[in-house]
Amino acid sequence: MSRSLQQIIKLESQQLQSLHIVTDNLQIILPQSQVVLRSERVKECLVPQISIVDDLDRPITDKFYNAGSTLELRCVITHLPILYTILWKQGNKTLNYDTSRGGISVKTTIRKEGAVSVLYIANARKNDSGPYICSLGNLTQNTILVHVIN
Repeated sequence: MSRSLQQIIKLESQQLQSLHIVTDNLQIILPQSQVVLRSERVKECLVPQISIVDDLDRPITDKFYNAGSTLELRCVITHLPILYTILWKQGNKTLNYDTSRGGISVKTTIRKEGAVSVLYIANARKNDSGPYICSLGNLTQNTILVHVIN
């Protein structure tokens, strides 16, 4: 695909059931409910984008914390589809906010252009290090590597 995934994708088919986009490192499937009819011959859809960002909204792939501090990971989603859940995972494990570990919370703010989901983990420990994934259901995701140092 020669166009950026951030751009609007135009389709000729009115019989669209879903839109399946595959690039070198990303696969997205959008249900028909996310495709908007703009005319009799053109349909448009907005492809969700997920970024994990720093305090200045710059995309990041690694973040370092001192043991005992609070982890704060910000996930920005644009073109948020209806009926999708934002999930945080550590590796392949979905984070459970009611675990015995405690101190895990998420604050999600819905905006006109999408959403911001912030994961907080209090009293960081060495075993809190590793990959963290912000996902939009099974639609798309982004990963950051967290390093907790003593």
